[in-house]
Amino acid sequence: MQWQFRTDGILPGKFSADFITDGTLDVVYGGTGVTSLPSGALLQGNGPAAISKASAAGNASLPIYIDSNGKAQTITSYSGNAASANKLATARTIALSGAAIGTATSFDGSANITIPVTTIKVSGTGVNVEGTLPIAHGGTGATSFTSGAILQGNGGNAISVAATKGSASLPIYIDSTGKPQTITSYEGTSAAANKLATARTIALSGAATGTATSFDGTANITIPVTGLKLSGTGVSIEGTLPVAHGGTGATTFTSGALLQGNSGNAIKAAASAGSASLPIYIDSSGKPQTITSY
Repeated sequence: MQWQFRTDGILPGKFSADFITDGTLDVVYGGTGVTSLPSGALLQGNGPAAISKASAAGNASLPIYIDSNGKAQTITSYSGNAASANKLATARTIALSGAAIGTATSFDGSANITIPVTTIKVSGTGVNVEGTLPIAHGGTGATSFTSGAILQGNGGNAISVAATKGSASLPIYIDSTGKPQTITSYEGTSAAANKLATARTIALSGAATGTATSFDGTANITIPVTGLKLSGTGVSIEGTLPVAHGGTGATTFTSGALLQGNSGNAIKAAASAGSASLPIYIDSSGKPQTITSY
């Protein structure tokens, strides 16, 4: 059986394409008008005529625009900038400035990149810093504290205010669980302090007397010594009073010896008791002289 087609394009009845073994369906009837096309070739319309081959696969020149006559035209050279591309002709370096510094990284658009940030500047950059550095990274985890407040740790949470300035109660010890505890009253004696709660008077007794002086520990004091007791005090006296201060400068003399001055030096014995010659007058030069006969 053979099918015949009407020239006005209206089919006389239903049929299967499997039965078409002869001829070619023209463009005007929705066909290509050709029996064969090269593999991979780009095609172009040709009015009512058969579709034609515009370019074979791999050809460097392709018809990429339609002219005013509706014809596909071939462009073999290009100038200007493409609206988009898969890769930049020249790779560019992406760097950071301002509040962060990182490793400048080459980018050509063919793949994503990640810029390693090596330094963060949190002040003096003119860039707003957002967020709060948590305890886990060496921050406080807080954005504000009351002026003069006493702060305390809070585990891994933000540092908290333990007591404000002027508060009578302060956390001054850590309990067995590691938490700061508040003491509002105190008993016992502190091991050390900057000032005594009650000023004390410092006085002298024994071999010396002086002006009793108040002392509270905030500064050094000097006690004015007004008298010395050289006997009857039960206190040992050390050293020897020199001639320059009204003493003899000596620690012992022979019993019964006559003494004589020795300028600023210690007094010395001029003659011992029982000596036949004694210095009993001072000559014109101020020296003691001995008279042996009368």
